[in-house]
Amino acid sequence: MKKLIVSAFLVMLTFNVTAQEVKNIEGAIKELKLEESQASQLRTFVKEKNEKVKEVKSQGLSADEEKEKVKAINQAHFARVNKLLGKEKMVEFENYWKN
Repeated sequence: MKKLIVSAFLVMLTFNVTAQEVKNIEGAIKELKLEESQASQLRTFVKEKNEKVKEVKSQGLSADEEKEKVKAINQAHFARVNKLLGKEKMVEFENYWKN
C-alpha cells in the first residue's frame, strides 16, 4: 500500500513539475518580442549582473552586507534595463517575472 501511495505521489509531482513554466531571460526576450540588438544587450546586462552578484557572494560578507550589495546591483541592473526597453516594454518585462 505504501508503495502505491508513494508511486501516486511521484506521478503527481512529475506532472506538477513539468506543468510549471521555467522563466528565464530567453523566455522574457521571446515574450517581449525584442529586436536582436535589444535582446543581445539584455543578455549582456544579465550576464554582467550575475557576475557581480557571484563576486559579492564569494566575498564572505555578513548576510546584511551581502543583501545590501546585491540590492544595489539589482537596482543598477533594472535602471539599465529600463533605459534599454523603455516604459512600455519595461512594464511587460516586470509582468513577465511576476506571473
